[in-house]
Amino acid sequence: MKFAQEALGGSFRYPDEELIVRSKTVLEAMTDNTYFPDPAPSLEDFEESYNNFNDKLSELERASFFGSNDYSCF
Repeated sequence: MKFAQEALGGSFRYPDEELIVRSKTVLEAMTDNTYFPDPAPSLEDFEESYNNFNDKLSELERASFFGSNDYSCF
């Protein structure tokens, strides 16, 4: 029973804006960090995913701001 509580305790979703902030913090902290010379996933892959998510979120916010129902960015 204790294992199930621990497994469920760490599985929650962040709101999109918080995920962006946390991802940027991780990216900045890991860049040129001598304690993590070869992180997995690579910083290039992480940054690409971060930029992609941030771009798509921005497109979605612009579409909803202008009243468009076109969510083709996803």
